[in-house]
Amino acid sequence: MSNSCICCTLRDDLLKEVRQLAEQNRFDYLLIESTGISEPMPGASLADVSRLDTMVTVVDGENFLEDYLSLEDLHDRKLQLNDDDQRNIADLLINQIEFANILIVNKTDRMTPPEVEQLQAILKSLNPDATVLPVERGRVSPQAILATGLFNEEQASESAGWLKELQNFHHTPESEEYGISSFVYRARRPFHPERLNEALDEGWTNVLRAKGMRWIASKTDIIGLYSQAGNCVGVEPVRRWYAASPKEEWP
Repeated sequence: MSNSCICCTLRDDLLKEVRQLAEQNRFDYLLIESTGISEPMPGASLADVSRLDTMVTVVDGENFLEDYLSLEDLHDRKLQLNDDDQRNIADLLINQIEFANILIVNKTDRMTPPEVEQLQAILKSLNPDATVLPVERGRVSPQAILATGLFNEEQASESAGWLKELQNFHHTPESEEYGISSFVYRARRPFHPERLNEALDEGWTNVLRAKGMRWIASKTDIIGLYSQAGNCVGVEPVRRWYAASPKEEWP
């Protein structure tokens, strides 16, 4: 492969090489380790040429909370793919966690038992379906991550804790034990734009994750997307509400 790299810019290159390996019919299993700044979805697209078995994310247990609550982006740490890469650290971490089947919490030997338990509870609240494995020095049993059959393409994008809350799933007891709870806010009246802006400016320091659609009184025909990972907040317009569009334009 080009530069021996499988970052998202070389997705086609990766698919080509995997297809060639599969056609040789000599291999039982292919283990791919991607860069720490890669998005999980390009890797999942390998299901087109092979059976994707398991998506694993390695979590730096010692530094996770500091990184997750950081306002830094990849550019600040000189990790960006190119000049156009505007991703922040928290969004990248949340994408990799919410999409994983298995979360390996590494460096637990540098953490106290309560810290390990609390981090596991946080990860389970972000992705209730994932298996969390605390390890030291990256030592993992091959049987724990190979040939698990855990990946399901249909369910892969529905594993996030916030999405399960919308679907009326209940969070795990260990999350509640550490004071981690979730709720869904719904209303049939729009937000006041100035009051909402003031609330967002104040910051929600105790919120680990929030995501949803917002309705603004000054722009009632537009769907707004709200997304928060750690202390990083994103607010952007998405599209028009169906109710504000002619029916002939509906899909």
